[in-house]
This record gives sequence, structure tokens and C-alpha cells, in this order.
Amino acid sequence: MTDQPLDESFLATGLCFIDVAASLEASPDEVWAGFADLNQSVFLPGFRAERSGPLPGTVGTTRTVSTLGGRLTFEEFYFLWDDTQRRRAFYVTGHRHPLFTQLAIAEEHHVLPRPGGGSILVWRLITERTPRLQLASKALTPALSRLVTRRFVNRFDGRPGKATESTETTRR
Repeated sequence: MTDQPLDESFLATGLCFIDVAASLEASPDEVWAGFADLNQSVFLPGFRAERSGPLPGTVGTTRTVSTLGGRLTFEEFYFLWDDTQRRRAFYVTGHRHPLFTQLAIAEEHHVLPRPGGGSILVWRLITERTPRLQLASKALTPALSRLVTRRFVNRFDGRPGKATESTETTRR
């Protein structure tokens, strides 16, 4: 959570903690429709959407997600939402856990057409750069990125997932 609003510059300068570029058979429109439904677009294991508004999503939309039976919640604020480019991003504005106090956290989602058909889903979890997170990311980023890629491939293509190289340089 941060006291200051985040913008696209944070997406470029923050620590990319999870970096996914999933190659999918599903069309870009099918994948984007899955993301545009805020109540169904929670992809991390154990997380669920509590409430969202306004729907359909746009800049200024907020959403609450929770895990651990509601003991850990995150309030999200969408500062970027572009249906034409199939791109959106949010930052965490509130939470209920001391581990995340004053930690800036954002997510970016971008669905691109894949040459030859299908799509590429770019999904990134970005945090502020701290020495502990930079050290942890060296071990956790590859494993978490593979896990999330498998979930996307299973969700959109119904087949076992395989991580692909990111279309962007991983910022660590």
C-alpha cells in the first residue's frame, strides 16, 4: 500500500516480482473478456473477489480481493483500463496485513495478438524495490511466474501450461 497514487512510471521502474508472458491458443478477445469480468479474473490460488465497482471496469474501478478466509484482503484501484489495447493496471490502496504496510504493489495485464493466431498474455506483479524483495525475487520470481503461467493456460486453453520468455525485459 502506498500513500501516493501510482502511475505507469511505477510499472517501468518497480521490481517485477512475477513476470508472465503466456502463449495462449485463445483469441485476444476471449482472453480480454476473461479479464474484463472482475468477479472471475482472480488468478492467484486461494484468492477470490469480494466486490467490484463500477462494472464493466474502467479507470477508477475498485475491487476487493481476499484470501485465507478473508483474513487477508487487498483493495485495488484501476488507474489504467484500455479495452482497445486490452491493457489494464491497478495498485493496492488498502490491505489488512502488517507485512504489506507502506509497500507499493501494482499489477499490469496486457493481452496481445500472437503472430499466427492466439494471444500472448502479459501479467506482471510489480512491487517497490526493497533489498529484501530484490533478494527474494531472485528465488521466487521464476517459480511464481511458472505457476501463474500454468493457471492462465489451464484457464483459457484447458491444457497444461508452459512458461514462455517474457516479451519485456524482466526488471529485477
